[in-house]
Amino acid sequence: MVKDESDDCGSYVPKLAETLSESDRYRDKIEIKNRCVTVKYDEASKLEVDLVPCIERGGKFYVCPRDGADFEETDGTGYREWFIDKNSVTKRSSLRLVVRLLKHARDHLDSFECPSIALTTLAAETIESGDSGSECVSTQADALATILSRMSEKLDNTSYPPTIKNPALSSETFDPKWSKRGYNRFRSTIRRMAKDAADALQETDKEKSIAKWRKVCGENFTAADGNGGGSHGGSGAPSPSSHSGSDIRLAPSAGAGASPSIVAMPARPRREATPRPPYAGEQGGQCLAPTIVKPSPQDVSAARGFYPDLAYCESDHSLRGRIYEEVAYNAELNAVATPPWRSDRERSMALLVDAEIKVCLRYASSLLFPWPPVYEMSGIAERVAARENVPLADLHVFPNGAMCLSLELRPVGQFRLLEFLQELVVPALYRMAYAEKYGLRAAQSQLWPELPHDLGEAIDAQARLLDSAQRGSACV
Repeated sequence: MVKDESDDCGSYVPKLAETLSESDRYRDKIEIKNRCVTVKYDEASKLEVDLVPCIERGGKFYVCPRDGADFEETDGTGYREWFIDKNSVTKRSSLRLVVRLLKHARDHLDSFECPSIALTTLAAETIESGDSGSECVSTQADALATILSRMSEKLDNTSYPPTIKNPALSSETFDPKWSKRGYNRFRSTIRRMAKDAADALQETDKEKSIAKWRKVCGENFTAADGNGGGSHGGSGAPSPSSHSGSDIRLAPSAGAGASPSIVAMPARPRREATPRPPYAGEQGGQCLAPTIVKPSPQDVSAARGFYPDLAYCESDHSLRGRIYEEVAYNAELNAVATPPWRSDRERSMALLVDAEIKVCLRYASSLLFPWPPVYEMSGIAERVAARENVPLADLHVFPNGAMCLSLELRPVGQFRLLEFLQELVVPALYRMAYAEKYGLRAAQSQLWPELPHDLGEAIDAQARLLDSAQRGSACV
C-alpha cells in the first residue's frame, strides 16, 4: 500500500484488524500483534498466517509497528531472493524442508520458542556456496544433520542471543525477544537435535535409525520404503558403495487438525533427462475410448511425500493443495530441471513454482490423454490472460478450466502420479509462472515450442504422433 500522510505509524495494524473483524470468516480468528495481524485458521495444527501491513515511500518499503514512533524499513523481496539462492545450493530444495522440520519441532513437539523469520534465517545462514554438490547437502537427511550441526556450533559460541539481521538489509533485525532462559532452552534443543540427527544418519540398523530419527522429528516419523538415512546409510540402508540414496520428507497426516508426519522416502534425482513434450491445443482434451483409472494408494502416498502441501480429499477423490518447487528450463535438453544448477544460463532461468492445484484422481483415461484433469487454483492463468488480453487457451487452459498439459502417447495402465506431477504438472506451472513474470511472448519464444490451437492442426499433430509411435517413438 502507499503511505497515507494522514495516518501515523501505529494506525495501520489496528485498521487491518478492524477490516478483518468485519468479516464473519475472520472475526474470531485474528490476533493483533505489534507488526502484524495473525489469522489463526486451526488451533490444533497451529495453522496460521501473519498479515504484515507494508507501505511504499520513495521506492522503499516500510513496516508499521504499533508501538513504534516511525516506520521501519524492510526488504522482503531481497530476503526472498537470498533464501532462494541458499535453497538452490542444497539438493532437492533441502533447506526449505529443514526449515519446515524445525517449525514442526517448535509447534508440535513444544521444543522451543523462536519466530519463524528468525528460525529460517538461522538455518539458511549455515548454507555456503561451497556446499553445492557436496555430500553434506546431497540428501535432505544429510542437509538436516548439517544445518543442525552448524546452528549448534554457532549458538554454542555465544552465551547471549545473537543479533539476527536481514541478509538483504543490515539495518533490519529479527529480534526473537528471548529471555536468558528461553535462549538457553533453544540452544540446548538445537544441540540435542544435532546430536540425534548425526546419530540417526550414521545408524545402519533400520529400526534403530527410525527410533533415532523420531527423537529429531517426533513419533510420527515412519519408514515408507525401509530406507530413511542419508548418503552415509541409516534406517537399514546398504553400505555407501551400494546405497542408491534415500531421504526423509514431511507429509501431511490424514484428518483435520492432525500434525504432519515425517516419512522416509526414496531420494529424487535431479530432473533433466526427460524432454518436454509439446502442448496440445484447446481441443486436445477430448478422450477416445475412456477407461476409469484409479492411482494406487502407494502412488498417492509417494506424491504427497515429495509435495507435502498436497492433501488427499476423499469426498471427491482428489489431491488439493500447494505445489512449491524451484525449477529451471534447460534449453539444450529442452527439459525442466531442479537444483543444483549446472550452468549460469540454467540458474538465470530458475523460478519458484508456487501454485494451488486440484488433481482429479477419478477420471477417464485414453491412449492420447492418460492423465487426470488438473486445475490451477491460484489464478495465475487468469491474471496473465487479463494482462495480455488473450484467451485462456493461449495459457493452455481448456474451456472447463483444466490445464492442457501435453500431447503424448502413453499406454493406459502405465500412469504414475508422482511422475505425472514432476514431468507434466510442474513444467506447465513453470510456464505459467514464467509468463506471469516475463510476459507471454517471452514464454512462447524462450521456452519449449507449442502446438497450435487450431483443431485441424491438432488432429494432424495427433496423427503424426500415432505414426511416430508405430515406428517406436514414445512422443512427438
